Amino acid sequence: MCREMHGLRSTPKTRVFQATSLGMVVVLSAVLPGIFGGPDWQPEAVGWWVGDITSTTQNELALLDWDLYTIIRPQFGPNVATDGSCSCNLTALETAFVATVHQRGLKVQAGPNLNVTRVLPVAVGGAGDAAHRDRYIATIGAAVTACGFDGLEFDYEPLNDCSSSKPNSCIMTPEHATSFTVLLADIKRAMGSGKLVSEDMGVWGLGQGSYPLMLEPWINVSMLNVGAIDFINTMSYHHPLDGTIAPWKSDAAWMDRHGIDRRRVNLGIPYYSFNGSHGEPIWRTLSKLCPDAAPEQHVCHGVTFCGKDQNHAIGAFVREQGFRGVFPWAANYDSFELNNTLAVWLGRGLRGE
Repeated sequence: MCREMHGLRSTPKTRVFQATSLGMVVVLSAVLPGIFGGPDWQPEAVGWWVGDITSTTQNELALLDWDLYTIIRPQFGPNVATDGSCSCNLTALETAFVATVHQRGLKVQAGPNLNVTRVLPVAVGGAGDAAHRDRYIATIGAAVTACGFDGLEFDYEPLNDCSSSKPNSCIMTPEHATSFTVLLADIKRAMGSGKLVSEDMGVWGLGQGSYPLMLEPWINVSMLNVGAIDFINTMSYHHPLDGTIAPWKSDAAWMDRHGIDRRRVNLGIPYYSFNGSHGEPIWRTLSKLCPDAAPEQHVCHGVTFCGKDQNHAIGAFVREQGFRGVFPWAANYDSFELNNTLAVWLGRGLRGE
């Protein structure tokens, strides 16, 4: 899973042409220059909301930095039956969650609740269940509309399945990436105009949380760049010991080498840490040990975290380098007390403050 939440506030004008061939939607988008990184550019910030929606969620939701986030991605989504049929069956608390986010002017991208491996072709390591796929695509649009979702965000991490019994999952092939992206494009088309589809994508590297065998992106870059799907969020969950943002710059360079349009990319930022003896402490918990952490601090109680200065620097880097936005993982892992809210510093960097 993505280390367990879209659209621009000011949408660039585009001219869109659609053609369907072999189930693939091709979207040619001419984005006016100067939108991204210019005076009219408004950064995107996608934040997951991890965990079940409970009676205390509304109080926690009220503490978010609403000036930063543009999309919230809860873990709930449409109900999917065993045959692939989709429907809306939200609880009262989930319905209230969606309403609150919309009242704040943000979008809600839900979880798809689709077993991607089940519906991908056998040739790329899937089970090839075409009937399940067809039923999902035929019914997902009505379910998303009924639930009030603005789209779906996928968290398909194929390299996590690497094993001797699944050799096709050890290295991402162009055929696998294309099959997956075609699936996403078909779902986007089925949901109708204005609905968003995105994917959380891993990053290459040798560090903890990266993928050393990720030689190619696990989406089709050409399809992404022309808008067959809307954007990707990178799982750039780095905790550099030197307190710099060098790993994020390395991720950017890797994507450039593969031709990924930066305007389609939200750079990930971890609001959790790695700690072999304590699992993966989230910043909301860890920060209690370091109240009012200094801006340059990036170690708390012996645990490295992505600090305030780093959040500010990443935000500035995104603004200056023409990325779409940021992907803090996760929004409700942040601290909302003790003067330790990381999203505040990220927002300042994005705004050039």
